[in-house]
Amino acid sequence: MTAYVIRRLLWLIPLLWAVATITFVVMHLVPGGPFDSNDKLPPATRELLEEHYNLDKPVYEQYYYYMRDLVLVDIRSEPPFIYPDLGTSFTQDREVTDIISEGFTVSAQLGLSAFIFALVFGLTLGIVSALNQNSPLDYFAAALSSLGVAVPSFVIATVGVLIFAVELGWFDVLGWGGPAWHQMWNPLAWDWRKVVLPVVSLGLLPMAFIARITRASMLEVLREDYVRAARARGLSERVIILRHVVKNSLIPILTVAGPMLAALVTGSFIVERIFAINGIGTPFVDAVFRRDYGVIMGTTIFYASAVVIANLVVDVLYAAVDPRIRYS
Repeated sequence: MTAYVIRRLLWLIPLLWAVATITFVVMHLVPGGPFDSNDKLPPATRELLEEHYNLDKPVYEQYYYYMRDLVLVDIRSEPPFIYPDLGTSFTQDREVTDIISEGFTVSAQLGLSAFIFALVFGLTLGIVSALNQNSPLDYFAAALSSLGVAVPSFVIATVGVLIFAVELGWFDVLGWGGPAWHQMWNPLAWDWRKVVLPVVSLGLLPMAFIARITRASMLEVLREDYVRAARARGLSERVIILRHVVKNSLIPILTVAGPMLAALVTGSFIVERIFAINGIGTPFVDAVFRRDYGVIMGTTIFYASAVVIANLVVDVLYAAVDPRIRYS
């Protein structure tokens, strides 16, 4: 297992290089630059800024400088410490790592909350639906799952704001109500009037996917021979469901849960924008409109790293859930 994890981590290097290269090429194919939208900027100042950020160089030289500076080595530490340098924001003159670290706290709280909501309600709906196949409960769960898959998150967020915030006045819609990290587990520290709508809007789609996968996986496991053998031995239905059916139904759920968690934690750009939440999504969307190459590149590399690490964690969990799976 250790050798497998090390190989997967080493594969992270060429993968991130490929992601950075593709993003860099696509980004420079789009017309415009980071200083073109500022009409008040004098031409001489613009030239100095482009020279400072190497934007006056050919594209291949810009690529070389960015990739060269992507990894820094602190030779003053013992042993030398290697850390990523995601560049500088051209429009804010700030380190991209600082921008991401500030927004990641909020995006992580929002993403973790949405993931817990999706996991709890998705598993519950899937299990109830599978155990009551072709019943009214099954049809209700299927309808709710189809609604969650079919309706985009920005539509759910907009309708939720209009109904529950504007008309009924139950919730607030501006900002994020999460506390500091050391108070995460204190329910009284949360401003639930600001939390509920973003979490539900972001978590309804993954909840629907988890519910549908859970139902399909459980129906398949319920037909297995070892389940019938467990019933023949006289085991109670509760023991069969919890010990055999649910546990063996987790592998397909883990397959989607890992990348899903990475996607939610690294920020939902549209939902954060609608609710004015200062996570990773807000500076990324602003960077796209401003052609801020540094923020776009840094956020994309950060997101790709999170997805790869999440997939690795899922693969390791496979072996914990199913002892038949072994990595060499």
